[in-house]
Amino acid sequence: MIEMGLQEEAKRRFGKYRKRKYKGVLVSAVAILYFVFIGFHVDYSKIQDVFSGIGKILIELSIVLVFFVIYIIGLLIIQGSGIEIQKILFEECNPYLYEACLRKCRVLWKRDAFTCTLAAAKYYQGDKEQMYHELQSIQVFKLKRTALVNYYSLMSDYYFSHGLQDRVSELEQACARSIGRGKNNQKQYRIFCASNNLRRAMANEDYGAAFQFLMEIKELQGSNGNRLFLVIHHMWEARIYLALGEKESAKVNLDYVVEKGGCLGIVNQAKRLLKTTQI
Repeated sequence: MIEMGLQEEAKRRFGKYRKRKYKGVLVSAVAILYFVFIGFHVDYSKIQDVFSGIGKILIELSIVLVFFVIYIIGLLIIQGSGIEIQKILFEECNPYLYEACLRKCRVLWKRDAFTCTLAAAKYYQGDKEQMYHELQSIQVFKLKRTALVNYYSLMSDYYFSHGLQDRVSELEQACARSIGRGKNNQKQYRIFCASNNLRRAMANEDYGAAFQFLMEIKELQGSNGNRLFLVIHHMWEARIYLALGEKESAKVNLDYVVEKGGCLGIVNQAKRLLKTTQI
């Protein structure tokens, strides 16, 4: 029954996404048709008789301007439809519904980036084995920007959780060679490295350093009202406070994870910690 309800909700959400996307495509198509039919059917000779050469230039500029305005509106509508799907994970913290919606998409290009997104959904569900299975099918050289960093981040997490932390530096080096020098690319790479250093510090019981790396991640990543990031930040704070023996501070953070974490896999982790540590 739960699975049936999930699929019904995914169908409803994906239907809204598709309708909005089609509206954006329609607006963009109208812009193109406008440019083709208006741009090539204006009688410039009559305009030039009235306004001289300047009139023709002004008319041409107005046509181009109107085209770009309508076309950009269409692109923004299309982009907004994708954001609605992303909100399921980043705002509602429901990786199961997020995955169900993703699997309804027909992917014609950037399949590897799409597979990386599916792997991320499995990661947030707490299913790291299935996450790894998805990652194994990816051709890494085809990934760009955020998808590339996400791939190496997920692989790093898998290595850490399976006692293969010595291999993580290889992933960092591979990511550094491929990520590019763009400002946002470098920012994503710094978050990736800080996240790995956070895990290293926790493993080495250097909790002061772990807290500093978490603060660096918060500063670089920012919350921007992003509920997913906030929940993850609170979970790491809880782990640090528990390691330091500060149970009350840990409880505040764990309670936040349970309350705001939706269907994330770390919610079950937080509940177990609350129960086993008796706080």
